[in-house]
Amino acid sequence: MLTLTYEYKLKLTQQQAKQIDHDLEVCRRVWNPALRERKDWIASRKCPVNACSVHSEYIIPADAPYPSFNVQCQRLTQARQTNPDLAAVNAQALQQVLKRVVGVDVGLEYFLSTSDGLQLARPKFFLEMQRKLQLLQRRLKWKQIGSANWKKIQRKVAKLHEQIARTRRDFHFKVAHQLCDGADVIVVEDLNLIGLSRGTLGKHMLDAGHGSFLNVVLPWVACKRGKAVIKGSNTTLVPNLLNILLNRLIVVLIV
Repeated sequence: MLTLTYEYKLKLTQQQAKQIDHDLEVCRRVWNPALRERKDWIASRKCPVNACSVHSEYIIPADAPYPSFNVQCQRLTQARQTNPDLAAVNAQALQQVLKRVVGVDVGLEYFLSTSDGLQLARPKFFLEMQRKLQLLQRRLKWKQIGSANWKKIQRKVAKLHEQIARTRRDFHFKVAHQLCDGADVIVVEDLNLIGLSRGTLGKHMLDAGHGSFLNVVLPWVACKRGKAVIKGSNTTLVPNLLNILLNRLIVVLIV
C-alpha cells in the first residue's frame, strides 16, 4: 500500500506575520529567564558548605523552592497583570514555553540528568578496565617485539580496547533510544567538546564519549526513528524551538 503525505504552506498577511513575530519574541523573553532561573537555583546548591567559588557565587535563600513549572506558571500569571506584552500573548502558549524548559544536562557527575528527576549514572568504561590494561601493557613491555608471546599479548590489549569501545557504544545507543521515547525534537547545544576534553578532566570526558553520543549516535537513532535533532547556540536555539512548539521537546545541554 502506498502512503502519500501532503505539505501545505501558510500564506500569512502582513499583520499576521507581524503578530507571530511579536509572540515569538515574547516567548523568547519568557524562555531565557525561566531557564536561567532554574540553572542558577541548581548551581547554588552545588557549592560546598565550607567554600565559595573564586569567580562568583549565587545568592539564593536556602529555603527558596525549586522554580518548577508550577511555580513559574504562578509567577507568569502575576507578571501578566502588570506587563502588557505578556498579556497580549495567549496564556496557554506561554505556559507551553515554560513546560518545555524540560532540560537534559550531560556531564561527568551524571551522564544525563533530566528536569523530571531522571538521572543516569556515568559508567566508567575505561577506568574500570584501566588496571587490567596497565597489567597487560606492563607484560608487553618485557616481551621481545615480534615474538609469539608479544603478539599474543598485543591481541589481548586490542580485544580489551574493543570491549571498552563496544560497551560505551551500546550504552550510548540505549540512552539515545530512551531520549527518543520521550520526545519528538531533541535540541543539542553546539559546544567545543574538543576543548573540554583537553582540560584537567580530559580523560573522564573522553571516557564518557559525549562527542560520539551527541554528534553520531543520537542523530543516527533520531533519524531512524523519525525524530528531529537541532544543534545551535543559546542565542539561536529558542527561535528555532518556538517554531515547533506542538512537538514534544527535550533540550540537551553541556555545563
